[in-house]
Amino acid sequence: MVADPALRNMRVAMVTGGSRGIGLAVCKRLLEDGFCVAILGTRPAEQVEPEMQELRLSGPVRYTRGDLGDRSDRERFL
Repeated sequence: MVADPALRNMRVAMVTGGSRGIGLAVCKRLLEDGFCVAILGTRPAEQVEPEMQELRLSGPVRYTRGDLGDRSDRERFL
């Protein structure tokens, strides 16, 4: 369930490795195109907070620490 009714009708993009490099650039573009962005990455949230703050200036972003190869991490991300 989406807590913010304003976000209910937005498109959501799920990006792995979106906190740096090409993944970060992809996230920026998706936000510019009106997507909400959910990022799964292996770095601790504290380490990616500067990047997340920058992305949040452009739209809704959620970062989840996890490994795509780990089933419980995938389930938590989804």
